[in-house]
Amino acid sequence: WRIIGYPLFVGDYIESSRVPLDDRLAMLGSLETISLAIPELNGSEPMETGYFMQWDCVASALKDRDVQDACLAILKGLVANADERVQSAALHGVGHLNHPSRGAVVQRFIDGHRRSASLEELAWLEACRDGTVM
Repeated sequence: WRIIGYPLFVGDYIESSRVPLDDRLAMLGSLETISLAIPELNGSEPMETGYFMQWDCVASALKDRDVQDACLAILKGLVANADERVQSAALHGVGHLNHPSRGAVVQRFIDGHRRSASLEELAWLEACRDGTVM
């Protein structure tokens, strides 16, 4: 939480024009590395709230289209990860990203998982798709 929230709010740094674009994109890459390490770090344990929320906190701060595009590309890769915890955190982040391709990314996931998802899971995925996820 200290990295993605108070006192650092990494999303604000990633969005800041005072930070060179290459450095901002590198920060996004670092968050991807953290997400990919979750299965190794936690084994089969549930994901801690801070890891689950990191993409929410970052994605909701982004307004620069180049940074949004890079974030979406990373999140699309994470959505395709085999670990459901990584997928969920990424989908949650996509749901908070104000990007025109958000809906298509989540709808593709819904289409591929509709048969195995519960009604509650489908409702959550639809909220991610529509940008209304909490």
